[in-house]
Amino acid sequence: MIRVLGGSDNPFRALKVRNYRLFLSGMVVSNIGTWTQQVAQDFVVLRLSNGSGVAMGTVVAAQYLPMLLFGAWGGLVADRFDKRKVLLGSQTALGATAMVLGILVSTGTVTLGAVYLLALVYGCAFAVDAPTRQSFSAEMVGTEQVSAAVGLTSATFNLSKIIGPAVGSLLIVTIGYGPTFFVNAVSYLAVVGALLAMRPAELQRRAPVERRPGQVRDALAYVRRTPAVRDPILLMAVVSTFGINFIVLLPLLATDSLSGGVVTYSVLSSTMSIGSLAGALVAAGRRQVTPRLRIGAGVAFGAASVAVAVAPNLVSALPCLVVLGACTMTFLTSTNTSIQVAVDPQLRGRVISFYSLVLIGSTPIGGPLMGWIANQTSPRVAIAVGGIVALGASAVAWRFAARHGEPARAVRSLELAVGAPTVSPGI
Repeated sequence: MIRVLGGSDNPFRALKVRNYRLFLSGMVVSNIGTWTQQVAQDFVVLRLSNGSGVAMGTVVAAQYLPMLLFGAWGGLVADRFDKRKVLLGSQTALGATAMVLGILVSTGTVTLGAVYLLALVYGCAFAVDAPTRQSFSAEMVGTEQVSAAVGLTSATFNLSKIIGPAVGSLLIVTIGYGPTFFVNAVSYLAVVGALLAMRPAELQRRAPVERRPGQVRDALAYVRRTPAVRDPILLMAVVSTFGINFIVLLPLLATDSLSGGVVTYSVLSSTMSIGSLAGALVAAGRRQVTPRLRIGAGVAFGAASVAVAVAPNLVSALPCLVVLGACTMTFLTSTNTSIQVAVDPQLRGRVISFYSLVLIGSTPIGGPLMGWIANQTSPRVAIAVGGIVALGASAVAWRFAARHGEPARAVRSLELAVGAPTVSPGI
């Protein structure tokens, strides 16, 4: 019998799993540290570059370029090796980059070149960490709970985005920029401790993929011939490249268009995260993911981006940012879930790496591009351009889905994908 993900359920049901509770708790602490550092890093770069949008985009590009170049191989690492052990290594490396940056800032020896280099090193570790962490959810909670785990993880990530910038602003004005980076470095110990405290026997592991040539090409061929995976990734590629560039544009909107500073940026980021948190919690409680939901969220994201762009002041921008945050998270979570439940488990790490690649790896292209548009015109124009592109791409995706009668069709449960894999035996 084909089971369909339908209706709604308790968004916190994945917390019944001990290993997932440990992991999520560690990630909350680490994510707060990450967003605390993000505020400090943004304003260190702005200070070193005299407010350059191109410099902001370059840091982001250096940080996420490795995902664009090597993300698929990071997914292959996730398929071949013990994911828990891989995450122990990647999380330790991420914490080390924060420690080095804190030392450079504290000693007054930091330069833009050093920030670029450390961002690149961070990106290399992240290219392995991201697909491994994403695909690890199914091992912790099982196939029936994966939608709840994805939504709940997204919710806690956005809760961290609300708390982190506020904590970062407070730390910057009380203890300075350098110690703020040290706080983030220490926060990674929470994830490392959670991974060490897990019960490996309770993880729902599959046999590792055997090493042989052409495994990344095989996964790419699988994506090309599987519309349920290919179409969400293509739409994500366009929207993330042009629209999801808040890490570059929000600091510029705060300092340029709104004539503010670190506090204004923190207010913008935290307000958007409130909407994202709400959207993620709603997504965690859904048991149905349809192309209509996913594409409709893309349309709503584009419209909300334009609304933020035309908002004349901070007060009018804040409610628009709440809506934008909710639309963004609905789009991301529905795309992630639809891919997770459709993909063959033997290919999950590699296929999720493609999702991470287009979401994060597109930033080295979109970040500098949108930063350049913001410099040449204004941050408002850059945000509006991203929204208009998202609207157009979603409209095209809707037409393709409608042509095949897909908009209302629910994505099948992962149990069906496991029972009847769509990949050929050779992959």
